[in-house]
Amino acid sequence: MPAAIVAVVAMASTLALVAGAPNAGAAPVTVPFSFTGAAQTFAVPAGVTAVTVDAFGAQGGSATDGTSGGAGGEATATIAVTPGEVLQVNVGGQPATGNPAAGGFNGGGASGTASGAIGNGGGGGGGASDVRQSGSGLADRVVIAGGGGGGGGSSAPCTGGNGGGTTGDAGSPCQVGPHSLQGGGGTQSAGGGGGDGGGAPFDGSAGTAGAGGKGGDISSSPAHSGGGGGGGLFGGGGGAACIPADCAGGGGGGSGLTPSGTGMTNGVRSGNGLVTITYEPQAVPDPPTNVTAALGSVIVSWTPPAYTGTSAITGYIVTEQPSGVTYTAGASATSLTIACPTAGTNTYTAQALNASGASAPSAPSNAVTVTTSCAPGATPSPPAAAVTAAPTFTG
Repeated sequence: MPAAIVAVVAMASTLALVAGAPNAGAAPVTVPFSFTGAAQTFAVPAGVTAVTVDAFGAQGGSATDGTSGGAGGEATATIAVTPGEVLQVNVGGQPATGNPAAGGFNGGGASGTASGAIGNGGGGGGGASDVRQSGSGLADRVVIAGGGGGGGGSSAPCTGGNGGGTTGDAGSPCQVGPHSLQGGGGTQSAGGGGGDGGGAPFDGSAGTAGAGGKGGDISSSPAHSGGGGGGGLFGGGGGAACIPADCAGGGGGGSGLTPSGTGMTNGVRSGNGLVTITYEPQAVPDPPTNVTAALGSVIVSWTPPAYTGTSAITGYIVTEQPSGVTYTAGASATSLTIACPTAGTNTYTAQALNASGASAPSAPSNAVTVTTSCAPGATPSPPAAAVTAAPTFTG
């Protein structure tokens, strides 16, 4: 037998999917993200290549006289991801009542200001909820649920419009003479129009990309200011204030977004927004790394994987190429001696096993040349059955 030859080959640990689905049998995991008032993150686990996002926008705020804001919308979609990738998650907030009221976190528009002896301020627009991929800007949003519009500060029921959805809803109809006070809903290409109060400062502002419009202002007695528009792909328009009538328009809801343009529903969420991310964890382990081969007979060694899947390592499979002969090793093994390797120039791969099956094969070892199939008097190691698909185990 020739002298021992040792050559170490560094290996990439990136998972390659093989026969026998690696996530088969693994229970889905759902990670909820509640409102915090700041951006949050989700790191994609090992072996996960797709996640399902279910986002709910925030409800618009109520006016100081109790007129309610519109409900937040819902958007559901499955998106392709890369293990280790970090997604940004923004959960919309429902604004507190005030005069004026600030808009909710993530794009809600502020209400107008009602100045006077009897001042009823409109509600702020609800914030959108979204997930961003490959960046943190508005252009990086891949799933968006629109926020609801704020209620109009009025004695009439001029409620805010519901968030979207493909298109946000306008505030409830609130007409004074020729003026439609309600803000319009955001669409897939533009913000909702501001409510018509007959001119500045009574008019509401139009929604823009990512943000709801501001409600109209008024200074009189009584005074009722417009509600803010909801955040979204495009924000809803702000509602208008009106003089001398005793009413003001609600803001429009923001629009939503999914990659396919489907899976969106208007007006389903009360209070703050919510985002859940669901994925199927990788059940099988990552492949071993740093597989090496040396003569004398042939000694194959490896580094156990850092990620063991959803259960403990139960063993290893070593495959000789080009012969295809396979050998097995125990759960704690880091090397295997093959007393009778096949003659020729061979490389070896290793696979880790757990209860869910086999990992992808490792990168091949360095090549070793075997000049004789079995040294005199040597006892061959019994080969395992050839592996044609990822095996499964019970118990």
